[in-house]
Amino acid sequence: MIKTRASLEFFVNRILPLHSLLSSYFGENNSDWRMRKSAEGFGIREHTTQIAISFCDKVVAFLLCKLAASLIRQESMFIKSLQQVIANDEVTMRRTCSKLVMQVHCKLVEKMASR
Repeated sequence: MIKTRASLEFFVNRILPLHSLLSSYFGENNSDWRMRKSAEGFGIREHTTQIAISFCDKVVAFLLCKLAASLIRQESMFIKSLQQVIANDEVTMRRTCSKLVMQVHCKLVEKMASR
């Protein structure tokens, strides 16, 4: 998880500049430039980074839950399929053994009758 947090901080600090995050609050015209700059000085950048990390953690947790649910469904389908294969093999084995027993019995009866 530490690596994920580090990569998220890199994303927030390098890829996603603060001015794009704050533009919805302070606007994009030049008169609001000082307000944006002073906001950066008061720790909003760190707070925004924490919010972004928290949001990304929630997204990652959601995606992990979806993935886990998908894997559980696939595992369930695999188990059902495997159970069907095992049941079919048991039926095939019983039929084969039954035929073999009948053949051995018939040969034994023929030998007894020929004596």
